[in-house]
Amino acid sequence: MNFGFSTGDDGIPEPYFYITAFPFPDDLSRLKLPSGASWNSSWKGVVLPFDKLVSWREPENDLLSLLQTVQREGARLMR
Repeated sequence: MNFGFSTGDDGIPEPYFYITAFPFPDDLSRLKLPSGASWNSSWKGVVLPFDKLVSWREPENDLLSLLQTVQREGARLMR
């Protein structure tokens, strides 16, 4: 799994956090994400725009919780 931050690119021009996995377990995209985060179908992963994160009640804790939740589910599915 890969977790990271991008300042923006051709596909998503705004700064965002991302979560990807390789190989990507198809069932991972069934995981319910918090409001503001979404699944990117072109490169199969989670996208969380920076401006959405900073509007959350506890951005640092909420980001860590999102990363841990996706990692746990991904690890379970990739066994």
